[in-house]
Amino acid sequence: MLLKEPPEAVLRKKLAEITKAKLADVHSTEALKPRAFADFMRDEYLPHCKATHTPSTYVRDRSLAAAVLRHFGRMTLRSITSGDVQRYVDQRVGSQTRFKKPIRPGWRPESCGNLG
Repeated sequence: MLLKEPPEAVLRKKLAEITKAKLADVHSTEALKPRAFADFMRDEYLPHCKATHTPSTYVRDRSLAAAVLRHFGRMTLRSITSGDVQRYVDQRVGSQTRFKKPIRPGWRPESCGNLG
């Protein structure tokens, strides 16, 4: 025999999820669920790139995604911090590409002027 949750309990649970979503400033309770970075890249980012970029750019997108996935693939989206991204960039800067060219940062703090 299966026991059903009382409707009041289901409603309380749903209202708690909605409240959490509002506090987290997300548009749905689905956005609160842990999501692996690798799943996001596979299910959303790369299909978007394929639909909006030229074939040659999409080849580059896939190559860059593979490099990023090696670093962030097992992490959830919400667990990735700006510090994690900065450490990844720092690690990549100065390393060599397959063409023996050093990777340079695309962004430098001094390019933003006075932020303070």
